[in-house]
Order: sequence, then C-alpha cells, then structure tokens
Amino acid sequence: MAEARAFETFLDAVDDVPVATSPTTGGGQFLVGSGADRSGAAAVRRAYEDTVMDVFHYAADYDDTYPDSIAAEFGPDVASALLAGPFTDLCKRAVRTAASDARDRRTRFLATLDDERHSLEVAERPIRQLSTGLESLAASSSSRDPFDDRDAVRSTLVTMERRCKSVAADRQEAIQEHALTGSWRVDTSHVQEYLYADLESTYPVLATVADILSRIERRYECDERPLARA
Repeated sequence: MAEARAFETFLDAVDDVPVATSPTTGGGQFLVGSGADRSGAAAVRRAYEDTVMDVFHYAADYDDTYPDSIAAEFGPDVASALLAGPFTDLCKRAVRTAASDARDRRTRFLATLDDERHSLEVAERPIRQLSTGLESLAASSSSRDPFDDRDAVRSTLVTMERRCKSVAADRQEAIQEHALTGSWRVDTSHVQEYLYADLESTYPVLATVADILSRIERRYECDERPLARA
C-alpha cells in the first residue's frame, strides 16, 4: 500500500511540473524532443526520489538507482525520455500513464495478497483436521490388536486421502487463478514463489498436503504388514 500511495503522490507532483516547448522528431525518439531545457525532467526526478524511492522499504527491496528504477517501472522508452531530453507534453503524458500503471499494479497485488490470505485460511482447517486425525489414529491403533477394526481404519484412510487430494486441487486452482499477471519487477508469475522464497518450500500448503499423503501411505503399509505375517 505504501508504494501505491507513493506513486499517487508522485502523479500529483508530476501534474505541477511545467513542460518544455520543443519540436518533436519521428521514430522511437518522439518523446525526447530537441530543446536543451531539462529543468522539468530534473523536477520529475526529485519528485520520484522523494516519493517512490523514499518508501521505508525501498532500499531493502530494490536498492537501485533512479535510472534503473524508472526503466523497470516505466519502460525503456519513457526512461530514455526523462534521462535524455526536456520534459515535453508528450513525455509528461507518457510518464503519467506509466506511473498510473505502476500504481494500479500495486493495487492489484494487494488484492492478490488478500486472495492468498483467504486461500491459506480455507486450507488451514482441513489440513489441521487431517493431521490431528492421523495422530489420533496412530494413538488408538497402538493400544489394540492390529486385526481389530481394519476395515474401519482403511475406510478412514481412504476418506483422508480423498480430502487431501481435494485440498490440493483447490490450492492448485487458487495458485493459477491468482497468478501475478503483469506484476512489477517480479521474475515469477506465482505469488507463492515471491512470498515464500525463503521457506523450505515455495508452495508450503501443497508440501504439507504431500507430507500428509505420505503419512497416509505409510499407515496403509503398516496395516498390511500384519496380514503379510498372518
């Protein structure tokens, strides 16, 4: 949210920067113009550094220079216009459009984070129930004859397995539905890889479900061993 607000403040500042009047040229340099007055571009740089690059976490998350930052946020053409030429009317409109897009990407990312939080909350309850159920099953099994209630135990395991697969399928759907389409300065299309890169698994819910499925499989094998010895 801080970055979205910073871009909004930057947009307000850009509105107050006067434009240079200079002839335009054709081709890819149409934004640059031919005049020598760069005071507008300097004012835009100050506004950018005082807003976007001044958010509290900027150095920790990005730690780049003004040219690198505007190239990443606005694209190479707009960055070249700001760095090489006067701040023309065409350049101002291009900067406003690019900054608006950058702000909107942040807003969409916040919505994606809310979706991710909700998806985690939805997955948490069944995962806890499955894990607790397996622990209870193991505790009760250790106190009775291995042949007692075998059908009931197997039925319970089958139900648990199906629920695990259902949770995994729902989670996979959420991952695809909330992909980071058009996200900023992120090298992945999945928010989980961005958020959980420092964890043992970048898909912790799916990893937990896989672990529970492995525990169910091991329980199946344990129940088969008495039969093999009988």
